[in-house]
Formats: sequence, structure tokens, C-alpha cells
Amino acid sequence: MAAELRLWTYGLVRKAPALSEFPGDRHFSYGSQSANASTWMAWAVINLLPLPILHLLMDKISPGVAYVSSIMTLLSALWCLAEARASRFRPVSLDSKSLHLRYGLSVERTIELSGIQVARSLSWKDLDARDVTRYAGFGGVNLRLELRGGEVIHLGLDDPRGFLDEMTRLKATLRT
Repeated sequence: MAAELRLWTYGLVRKAPALSEFPGDRHFSYGSQSANASTWMAWAVINLLPLPILHLLMDKISPGVAYVSSIMTLLSALWCLAEARASRFRPVSLDSKSLHLRYGLSVERTIELSGIQVARSLSWKDLDARDVTRYAGFGGVNLRLELRGGEVIHLGLDDPRGFLDEMTRLKATLRT
């Protein structure tokens, strides 16, 4: 239900929220990496371009099917638009104790920093990794997080070096 609420909020209503609205002290964006947000916008347009012609063609066969199909296409384009906007406006954030992982419309997770064993840049050896949770949208992944429970997360951020520097700093303060 929260993802659906974000769909309507980011798809139709909301202007860019202030970063202060999100939990966390340091915020990291992910809309620019590998053209993530732009690709979501392109898919919204690609969904909408053939809509009038397809609607007219289907309307001759079955008006009901034409309307249902058109409504579903509009909703899928709205989803893509909302994903694009969410990837520009909803940051991944760090505070002194937690990683607030927001990615697109549907991901909303909080991970304790003490539960992260390893945070590092991806290498070519990680590219064929299995059983990995991947947060990158249409972009590419550039970070690897290994959690204490065995979960591995590949994450795509605009500033992976800044994220790793901040994570290192915060984990050092946890140890003291």
C-alpha cells in the first residue's frame, strides 16, 4: 500500500521534497547513475506513443478491451513516470546508526550499520554474483554491501565513493 501511495504522490502530485523530510544525516542520490531516471522517463514515453493508434484499432474489435487496455497502458506509463521522479527525489541516507535504503517507489528499508559487515565498490568478479538483492533501477550497480545475516546487496548510487567514505567514518564512530 505504501508503494501505491508513493505512485500517486510522485506520479501526479508531489514537487521535489526537501531532503530534511527524509530520515538520515547524509543523503545519496541514484537518479543519474547510468541514466536511471532518464530511462524510466523514456519507458513512460515509449508506453504512451502507440496508445492512440492501438486504442483506435482495438476499439473497432471490442470497445471494452480498448478502454481496459488503454487504462492499463496509462497506469504503466504513470508508474514509469513516478519511478523516474522517485529516483530523483528519494535518497539513500545514512545517519549515525542506520542505512535508510529507499530505492524507487517500492523499496523502503532500514539496515543497522552494525549489521553491515562489508561495504565496498564492485569489482568485475562481482558481476555474475548469484543470490544478490539488486537496487539499481535501470542503472548499473557500483557498490556491494554484505550483511551479517548473509544477505548481499548490490546498490547503484551517483556518488559511490562519497557513500563509502561516509560509511567508513560512521562505522569507525560506532567502534569507539
